[in-house]
Amino acid sequence: MSAFAATASDRSGMRVLPDDPQYLADAAAEAAFWSAAPQGFGVESSEGAAASVQDFYTNERFTGDRRTTWFETIARRGTFRRGLALGTSGMMQDARILEGNPDLHMTFCDISEGALERWQRELGRRFPGRVTTQHADLNFVDLPSDAFDLIVSSSTIHHVTNLEHLAAQINGALTDDGTFYLQDYAGEARFRFSDEKKRTLEAAYREILTPGASGALTWSNQNGQYSPFCGVRSDETLAIMRDHLVETDLRTAAALLLPLLCAHPAEWSSGGLRRPPITSRIRHALHRRATILLRQPAPGIIPAANLEALMRLDAIVCDAGLLLPGNAFATYRKRR
Repeated sequence: MSAFAATASDRSGMRVLPDDPQYLADAAAEAAFWSAAPQGFGVESSEGAAASVQDFYTNERFTGDRRTTWFETIARRGTFRRGLALGTSGMMQDARILEGNPDLHMTFCDISEGALERWQRELGRRFPGRVTTQHADLNFVDLPSDAFDLIVSSSTIHHVTNLEHLAAQINGALTDDGTFYLQDYAGEARFRFSDEKKRTLEAAYREILTPGASGALTWSNQNGQYSPFCGVRSDETLAIMRDHLVETDLRTAAALLLPLLCAHPAEWSSGGLRRPPITSRIRHALHRRATILLRQPAPGIIPAANLEALMRLDAIVCDAGLLLPGNAFATYRKRR
């Protein structure tokens, strides 16, 4: 049994249990999904690519500097020695965290043994003696008390069902002066976007991105099945973390930009236009030169000014709390 595994006495209030047959089957599928090579929509798969317009926008929203990522701010906020990473989402960003904190030893905790093996092999080689891995299901994890002055989770907690249990565990595991950094999808559960969000994006598509277009979009992946647990309670994450820890900062972005990857013009469905392959669509969707492949058989160019206008609208929507954000970056301290 994993050193971080919960016992039967830890089950109160849990929405899923560690001995439920259906849950065990789903958990095995989740672990297998992330064990293989980097997945198309995961952070790891996009690392190393040239920074996109959305990257610059998200950086500015999260850190105030379009060229500074959220994880680069960790080294600026103090010296950390004992760290815990909940999930293995981006190897390059985890390497940057270790580089920026030379006295830091990190334990990486994940449901996927295959991903942990990759992290131990690559990061263990680059940072000898500073990397440990721990196989555990975050739905039932039992973390040691007052053990970590740094806890980090990126694009992982939106896969967790027992959020209340995990939030309590994080709070208990932080030292009195510790910090928890959370970067994650915080939008609608299973990517089932609200009608208000869809109408707003369709209006933005028609009036801002491609003036004169019909504005009708067809929505894909509305079952949210990128992986078995993807987005299971994503819309509740921030509120539950706030209930269990002290939120010291919250930055949000991509209420409208992220849904662009789950929509395409209705003309594609009716046969009026040829739909490009998904890999091509993603590659072009938020290109650093402000092009978006949305409505033309050949790459259609949306002027940079149009995309910048959409980003300004996105920022207003996020700041006003009118729609759920697509991404969030938050920091927390221990609630005593």
